[in-house]
Amino acid sequence: MNKNTQKAFVRNARSYLEQSYKKFITAQISGNLQQAQLGGVPGTCNLVRSYLNIRQATLPRGLEDGLVQQFDNVVVCCHDGLVYLFVMLPGGVVEGHPTWAMIYYCLRCGDLNAAQAVVKKAGHQLGDFPQFLQEYVANSDHRLSPGNETRLQLQYRRVVKQCPDPYKRVVYLIILGIWRLYCIVGQCDYMEDHADIADKIDDYLWVKLCQIQFDADERTETLTLQKLQTLLYEEYGESHFNGYQQPFLYFQVLILTAQFEAAIEFLSRIERLRCHAVHVAIVLFTTNLLQCSQSTQAQLLSKDPNDPSPQRRLNFARLIMMYTRKFEETDPQEAASSTSTSSADLPYFQLNASFSNQSLLNKHELVQETKEYEMLLGKLMKDGTRKPGAIDKFQVDTRRILDKVARDTESKGAFEDAVKLYDLSKVSE
Repeated sequence: MNKNTQKAFVRNARSYLEQSYKKFITAQISGNLQQAQLGGVPGTCNLVRSYLNIRQATLPRGLEDGLVQQFDNVVVCCHDGLVYLFVMLPGGVVEGHPTWAMIYYCLRCGDLNAAQAVVKKAGHQLGDFPQFLQEYVANSDHRLSPGNETRLQLQYRRVVKQCPDPYKRVVYLIILGIWRLYCIVGQCDYMEDHADIADKIDDYLWVKLCQIQFDADERTETLTLQKLQTLLYEEYGESHFNGYQQPFLYFQVLILTAQFEAAIEFLSRIERLRCHAVHVAIVLFTTNLLQCSQSTQAQLLSKDPNDPSPQRRLNFARLIMMYTRKFEETDPQEAASSTSTSSADLPYFQLNASFSNQSLLNKHELVQETKEYEMLLGKLMKDGTRKPGAIDKFQVDTRRILDKVARDTESKGAFEDAVKLYDLSKVSE
């Protein structure tokens, strides 16, 4: 997956989590209408205000509401020969709730315009933050000018990082890309979980996806997609996420971080979910997003030494075989159809020779195990022609399959069947 595809995928993964969260808070409000007091102009700001009406008693401690401050508001620092004076004002209250909490939940719903509306209502209470946010929103890549980046780096390092308001800290990090900037001075925050507000897996994933930098050097202490993949799959792993107890949750963690092969392999290990794993694999296979094993003899999930870490490869042919095993005896025609998924039914993918051989092997094994010769391979008619079988629907070498099955049948002593198969093989020439 190239860098542009990675950017697009992460952007869409974030969008999915944002839209899901908006649906979640809408459902919470619908279930608590009296407490939520929903009203006014429809929009994200109103949804967030109503949601915070419900959550009022469970919000974390230390929020800036303009009433109590436990640190100095004026900070002076020097950087590159320049003197910076920061006057940090309390966040205040908007719509009856702490401003930074309102901004965070607007961002969590993916609505930058709503966040700007909250900032505008807060006015002078946020100091120079409004101009940073405005520049961030206006820039297509959501980047600040070098001068503002420096100012914000210092502001975060000197003041905001020590702020007791968790919403303020995470808003600065999400909006202004402090992970990349702050790491310049050797104090990186990307390993921080922000568990006081990101206490659900979806929230945690969203925050991490917001942290990802695509123009960073892998050797620097910034969060890249590859580092996030390694963290979730290799360091945490399925036991951390209670994979077998919550399979769809762990599957989502892997899918939303572009670890398709690992996600499919995990789901395929659960018998009742294997069909879903196969269907997801087929979709990704046809869109060229699935990294497949070079050899059909490889394990279901393997690591190629030439691939960058933590990339894995899926043995797609083996997955199809695993899936068809359960119904090849009861419905061999359907099994034949399924094994051809790796051949003629996928016109968007140029198959290599090993895949074609695996497809051939699948069908040969299917015929041998079911012994449904006529239905699968065809029937010799009285006029000397061969009536096509189910296998003829697919672009495979029928003669090779007939020869292979005939030889194996003969070696097992089933001479009558072998003679019929040899006759069929000659007719198919």
